[in-house]
Amino acid sequence: MKKIILLCCIIGTCIFNMQSQTYYKYIESVDENGVKEKLTNIVGVYIVFTDNGCYESDQNGYIKKFPDGSTSFYSYRYEGMSNGLHVYVKGDTHYNLYGQQSFHPTGYLYFSKDYNRINSRASEEFVRRYGGLLKNKTHVYQKGTPPGKAPQEFY
Repeated sequence: MKKIILLCCIIGTCIFNMQSQTYYKYIESVDENGVKEKLTNIVGVYIVFTDNGCYESDQNGYIKKFPDGSTSFYSYRYEGMSNGLHVYVKGDTHYNLYGQQSFHPTGYLYFSKDYNRINSRASEEFVRRYGGLLKNKTHVYQKGTPPGKAPQEFY
């Protein structure tokens, strides 16, 4: 009997700690003047939510791998609510000679209250660092059906 109870506790803990993955379809980009455009090199993004943040993944929930074998791992930590939005921040952690840690934000994900929409934006520091190479646009995504999957609604 004790083994059964222990097994149920382990299974319950595993189910409770499972990560959830959501696909967000790219809608448009908006520049600092409010001009909207649809970029052709952006399609959508899979986001996996964890206990303390989220990360971008491939369709199976793993770190993105490209045909040349390189990988892409963008993780964001949850910062809390601000102006009714869930704020996640991506950044670099640096250590100085004395072992003191500093965090340099490079990007933000702003989720709507119901997590149906994302605004993705680079940090001002990141834009300043790379100057003319990067224009700071807000990329807008909406929760949707991944490419090649059946639609969420059937008429």
